[in-house]
Amino acid sequence: MLGLVLTALTGTALAAQYTDGERTECGEDGAICHKTVSTAPASSARTEDPDGLIPLGDPSDLRWDPDDPGAALWETTGAFQQKVQIDYYQVGQPDALYRIERSYKAESILTSFSEKSFRYELYDPYTGECLMNLPSGDYYFTVQNKGDGIRYGDSDLVSSKDMPGGIFHYTAPGVQLAPPSQVRWSWPAVLWDDLRSKDERIYGYYIDYGYSPEHTQNGEDIEVIGGEVGGRGVESGHSDPSYIDMLSDEHGVGWYYFRVRALSENISQQRNSEWSAWSEGYHLSDASRKVLDSLDDIRRTAQPEEIRQRVQALDRMELESALEAENRAEEVLLSLEEALGGPALPKVTDPGLEKIFDTKKVSVSGASLNNITGTEPPVLNIGRVREPHDIREEMYSSILTVDFSMELSGVEGTHDLAVPVKVRLPIPETIDPYFLAILHYKADGSFEEITQCNIYRQDGQWYVSFVLTSFSDFALTERLDEGDGPVILLGQDGRYQVVRAPEGARLYLARYEGDRFRSLGELDALSGTLEGSGKLFLLDGESRPLCAAKDLRG
Repeated sequence: MLGLVLTALTGTALAAQYTDGERTECGEDGAICHKTVSTAPASSARTEDPDGLIPLGDPSDLRWDPDDPGAALWETTGAFQQKVQIDYYQVGQPDALYRIERSYKAESILTSFSEKSFRYELYDPYTGECLMNLPSGDYYFTVQNKGDGIRYGDSDLVSSKDMPGGIFHYTAPGVQLAPPSQVRWSWPAVLWDDLRSKDERIYGYYIDYGYSPEHTQNGEDIEVIGGEVGGRGVESGHSDPSYIDMLSDEHGVGWYYFRVRALSENISQQRNSEWSAWSEGYHLSDASRKVLDSLDDIRRTAQPEEIRQRVQALDRMELESALEAENRAEEVLLSLEEALGGPALPKVTDPGLEKIFDTKKVSVSGASLNNITGTEPPVLNIGRVREPHDIREEMYSSILTVDFSMELSGVEGTHDLAVPVKVRLPIPETIDPYFLAILHYKADGSFEEITQCNIYRQDGQWYVSFVLTSFSDFALTERLDEGDGPVILLGQDGRYQVVRAPEGARLYLARYEGDRFRSLGELDALSGTLEGSGKLFLLDGESRPLCAAKDLRG
């Protein structure tokens, strides 16, 4: 029989990671854990008790939640050591479909429990394959409180099978959630068209990570190497660099993929979705791995006075690629900078930018390694551009231009850095992270779009990180949808313009005081300049919206 073990630190919404290795770890916050394969059958009695261990209290009142299909409920009284094993069965089948081991926070004082993993993560005990959706049938579960084997022994194994409400009678509905779309890497973060905030039928998402030594578009050639099971904890923009590092360390150079499926809020009304298509592959190259080995060697063997020279002797293009691809490369650079007095400190030089770029959310790595003779960490200045730049407004909107500058000891100019620098910035609220574009302006006035950006979400805030080889002016913009419909474009200083507007289109400006609506008025023209803040709506002759509304911020 093939079972599964999942360890988590909280009894709230399930969010877990799994690998094909024998590893079990938990994050400090308990939101993400590793799930591993186990071949051990469910125990059926207390742990043997040769030393007179004190048995833990038995689970009681096992039942299925009548208001939340597939959620298991039970109570526990008496001694409890924050660890529980749950096994799920289909009536008439001798082997468990699934096992989960929950670990609760030590300070938790719990007597009532709810477990929702049954709805999302089941395996066929005969084939070991993941069941995409729960088949119709009758189900029950068992619970056992686990002791430490030092002072306390396990409780009895208790089954819901013969208890009131202990059988879940399930009929699979004909309705199924649609699989997620627009699946794409922002390595190591994963992005897709996340509809949970718009579709109340979606509980969360489930991610598979895949690997192939060669690039492929055939999903059958992609090996599933791990993944994340999530309720509320896994969303588009999710990034767990340490977990991705673990997978890439195990599998090495090659192509990495992921896919997503939507999980149903109510499996009695709609089934979980099928898997999305696999993402395009992300190539982890041999060159970036070699650079990482070189950085590790410098960290282990170099004296502080040698660090800058040895890092600057590395191939700059390979180091740039490593910083873009290898999360650990940035960690090593930061540790080397600590040996030299610390990384660069961000400083916002324009008061109008302070609310946009909270310096606690800005980080810079690598800059101190360019500081040839300096003993103090350099300062990254973030300010307004000195001269306006031409921006193609038929391509970009919600434009925010900023100047990055830094004074480095022993460096005549910062237009050609010996060591690439990685910058992390919070994405302004005016810019949709799914359409974020960063434009880099060169000395001759031309610009290029930075294509190697890592866009991810952390603690509710969207961030972007990218690698620089020079400091100059940059524009954070929103790339326009490539469709041919109308779009409201916003520029700097209150400028607005509607492109591709159909005949009869009307533009309205809504004003607010805080969150309270104040006024709504039609504008005389589809382009111009406005003062203050509000929201612009483009409507047709029957007052139906023609495109997404845009926030105007004064």
